[in-house]
Amino acid sequence: MKVLMTVCGVRWFPLCKYWIDQIDFLDKLLIKGYNFDEANQIRRNFFLEHTEYTHLLVYAEDIVTTPDVVKLLIDDAREYDYPVVTAWLNFDFKRDWLAVSKTPLENVRIAFAEQYHFIKPTDVLYYDSPFEEVTFTGMPLTLIRRDVVEKVTFRAYTYVTDRALGVYMRRGTQHDLQFCLECRKLGIPIVMDKRAFAVHFGDTGRFINLAKVEREVEFVKASPP
Repeated sequence: MKVLMTVCGVRWFPLCKYWIDQIDFLDKLLIKGYNFDEANQIRRNFFLEHTEYTHLLVYAEDIVTTPDVVKLLIDDAREYDYPVVTAWLNFDFKRDWLAVSKTPLENVRIAFAEQYHFIKPTDVLYYDSPFEEVTFTGMPLTLIRRDVVEKVTFRAYTYVTDRALGVYMRRGTQHDLQFCLECRKLGIPIVMDKRAFAVHFGDTGRFINLAKVEREVEFVKASPP
């Protein structure tokens, strides 16, 4: 089992970058300054071209988690061979939501957060098994097996044209939703480990300005054991 960790970032908050750097036991692909449509395809294409990797780790740039949580997901995949295993995160600090849903979303045109029917933090407190299949994950920290990466597109759910990223452009949104819908259509289970979590700072879009960020793709080799 060989994991490639990938981060698509345009903000690179020092707090979040600190914890990214602590995960020094995995090869990392750091994709900087690209809009998410482009970055997601760079991520996928690099992984597919480098067949030595068995699993792709999607790590969101605006979270804080610990190396032990990453190791937990890797252990899950190694022991149970889950096609997709994910951590959970808080939606923000204002609402009693985790960015996870167990509601089928295939027949709903999602435009508002309320339509996801997110679960609550208390839903992960008690369990007989830490594992539960879900219909949606916000993909804060999600480990994906190679055969799944080969089948899904990593494209956006919908597109908008605006200046939200600091430049006027047409851009994709809700890539996490599209990934989950494609997995559902293909019969690929998405399993949440209730023990695995990340802290999310909510809407930090005001810190994004692609006009002021240089584009770079950096490959960082894992430190020797």
